[in-house]
Amino acid sequence: RLNRANTSLIIYTIRSIAKLLYTYKKKRCNQYDYKVLNLLVDNGVEKVEQSYPLMKCRAFRQKYATDCYSGFFEEKYLAAKKGFDDLESYSDIYPSHSEYKKQNSYMIRDFDGMGLTSYSNYEEDSYE
Repeated sequence: RLNRANTSLIIYTIRSIAKLLYTYKKKRCNQYDYKVLNLLVDNGVEKVEQSYPLMKCRAFRQKYATDCYSGFFEEKYLAAKKGFDDLESYSDIYPSHSEYKKQNSYMIRDFDGMGLTSYSNYEEDSYE
């Protein structure tokens, strides 16, 4: 993109304005866009053609649910003996050394293997 030598201020300004206009149009069309449907209504006596505006925002609002697995997880939640609030938490804002060890972390295990127990040991083993 930058190899075409179009990185001047004028091009940057034009692209910025175009981007603003595009995002405005995209938001506006997604929220207020509609299409007119021509419906043929039969009331038994005659057929009448009516136009009906279909708004995308209202028509597709509940169509694509993002909680499609809620039934599965609800059964698991009700059958569980412990919940999220029952898990252990740190005693303070920062975990202590014993709480770090309970995590069974590779990083903490590597730090313990280095022999760094305090800041003073680190100064003694400085890399000169």
